[in-house]
Amino acid sequence: MKNYLLAIFIFSVLSMYAQSNVHSPYWNQKTDMYRILPNTEGEIIFLGDSITDRCEWAELFQNVNVKNRGLSGDRTSGLLDRLDEVIESKPDKIFVMIGVNDLRHDVPLYTIVGNYRNLVKRILLGSPGTRVIVQSVLPVNNIIGKPKTTCEKVLKLNEEISKIAADFGLVYIDLNKSFVDEKGMLDNKYSEDGLHINGEGYLLWASLIEEYVKNQ
Repeated sequence: MKNYLLAIFIFSVLSMYAQSNVHSPYWNQKTDMYRILPNTEGEIIFLGDSITDRCEWAELFQNVNVKNRGLSGDRTSGLLDRLDEVIESKPDKIFVMIGVNDLRHDVPLYTIVGNYRNLVKRILLGSPGTRVIVQSVLPVNNIIGKPKTTCEKVLKLNEEISKIAADFGLVYIDLNKSFVDEKGMLDNKYSEDGLHINGEGYLLWASLIEEYVKNQ
């Protein structure tokens, strides 16, 4: 019994640590920059982690209303911490992709799902006129790189994310299926490290969401 209680205590401490509000210097610097940038009308925001952060979305779509709020290394908890800045401008649309870093840091699935659900709630309550487009997490490839998670875990998370989108009546875009190879992993023509995507990958991503970016 003592060992069981000790195990629960250790798990609780580790979970709290995984969800702590201590962020990296890059996170702090980037969010500080986001805070001082001016709000504009008609914003279309791309919200996520490094996979979002690394793209030049405004140039890709040739649209000055498109703004990148990706942040390398971010998790669902970090996104919640900086969400006020995102919804302050009452954007027209928010495209969300988040969760792979949670998996890479062994955050429990139920915690990720809870954070994601809170994320959607806060957007809809804080900016009810914003259209939220939920995107699946992309696959990974454990052969060409070390993504520190698996495609199986990504698929389980995407199942839960799709349920959240359905519960709130939001558009869910399954990007995952368009990026996999015959083995169900991230196709190496779109990635060099098994986690992040290259230019061709971003072109594919853009083609899959273009209608939602351009249309109401």
